[in-house]
Amino acid sequence: MRQRSTTLRQRSTTMRQRSTTMRQRSTTMRQKIHSPETKIHNTETNIHSPETKIHSPETKIHSLETKIHNPDCVCLQVEDISIQFATEGPEKTREECCPGRPLISFSVRPSVKLRLTNPQPQNGLFSHILSVGEGDTVAKLAARLARENKLINDAGSIELWRYKDVKLGPRQFPVYGKPTSGAVLIEKEAVFHADVDSNSLDISLNGSKYPVGPAVIYIVK
Repeated sequence: MRQRSTTLRQRSTTMRQRSTTMRQRSTTMRQKIHSPETKIHNTETNIHSPETKIHSPETKIHSLETKIHNPDCVCLQVEDISIQFATEGPEKTREECCPGRPLISFSVRPSVKLRLTNPQPQNGLFSHILSVGEGDTVAKLAARLARENKLINDAGSIELWRYKDVKLGPRQFPVYGKPTSGAVLIEKEAVFHADVDSNSLDISLNGSKYPVGPAVIYIVK
């Protein structure tokens, strides 16, 4: 009987110790949750957070530098540049322009819209409408088309074909297997001439002029 009572006392003591340990753990957890130290650390974190915001513009600057290396992100689509003396410009240019501070003036030259259609099957190359100005060449139009269509990697692989019948040609369905049927290749030496008043385009080649019409065919080799 004495041994049983001793065993029961030991068990009760063990249970009490376990309950005390559990109480201490719960108290410790409550202190961690409600302790002012945690709040102070949270405040310090909030105080240091503006430093992260301060450094964030550097990240934006680096991203901007990365974009600058990509010409498609900052391209102004400037094709022709002419440098003139200030005396040759208008009155505002003569007044504001001074040595070391040139005045840049952007302008859009008169142009005529031209539709470029690709009759090649199963390539994902869609039609595009480009502005054609006086003196444009096949190389310039090919460069604009490659800039508009990201599927074209090489502008030199583009060929332009004009319709023999500028009125009926764009309305006909292309012949399968013969995408350039009823069209004539526009040589790279040809020069486009735009008549804004009549909204028409012509090309000149070796002293001869040929009408272009509202649309042409482009082939990607």
